[in-house]
Formats: sequence, C-alpha cells, structure tokens
Amino acid sequence: MNRTRLGFLFSFGFTLLLSGCQGTETSSALPYEGEVKINGKPISGATVVFHSKTTGDQMVSPSGTTDGTGKFRLTSNKEFDGAPAGEYAVTITWFKPVTAGNKVREGDGVVRNFLPAYLANPQTSGLVASVQKDLSQAKSFDLRFQR
Repeated sequence: MNRTRLGFLFSFGFTLLLSGCQGTETSSALPYEGEVKINGKPISGATVVFHSKTTGDQMVSPSGTTDGTGKFRLTSNKEFDGAPAGEYAVTITWFKPVTAGNKVREGDGVVRNFLPAYLANPQTSGLVASVQKDLSQAKSFDLRFQR
C-alpha cells in the first residue's frame, strides 16, 4: 500500500513539474510588434523572423507576418505571445505569386521573394532587434531599407 501511494505521489509530482515547465516556456515571451516598410511605404504579407544571437537559445525563432498596414506581431510558442528577451538578427522575406508567361496555369503555385536575398540570411541582413524585459519601453520596430 505504501508503494502504491509513493508511486501515485511520484507520478503526480512529475506531472506538476512538467506542467510547470510548459508554463515557464510560454511566459518567457514578451509581446513584440513592429512594422516593415520599403522607402517609407508599408508592405503586406512579408515574413519577419527573429534569430537569437545567443548560442544557447537556438530553439525559438519568433516570427510574424505583416498585415495591410505593414505591422507584424511576433509568435514564439502560441499566437502573438512575442519573443523571449534577448538580442536577435532579423530576416525578412516577401514572397508573392508571379506568372511566367502563358506557361503557368491558374492555381499553379509559383512564388518569388521580392526582397534582396541578403535580407533572408541572418548573417547578412544587417538587421538587428533587442527584446527587453523593461515593459515601459516602446515595442515597435520600424525596418527601413532600399530595394
């Protein structure tokens, strides 16, 4: 009987421990939003990805997609939860459908990145962001670059 009770307590404690770990992962993200513009004009449908500069935290790459006004909100573990505090290299891609003459039929999924390729690589984009725990600071990030 003691063995059964001990097994139950161990199992219950392990379940609590696991649920506590999951809660910590989600709660470590801080809300983060920004916008993407080309020459001062917002773009819609661009994908923004934050790549951690900390070698120990390569598992999470928060990302977001711009809306009609060029604004995005980052998602790490659940929708729009933000990003963990830290320093990030930022990449941006803007894939849109293209037609290659008459050879493309309606419904064929041909897309092209309409931004320079260097912006899709965290080592070459030159774009950086910092997510801080200080909630009093502005969380908006305006990315501007020449096409």
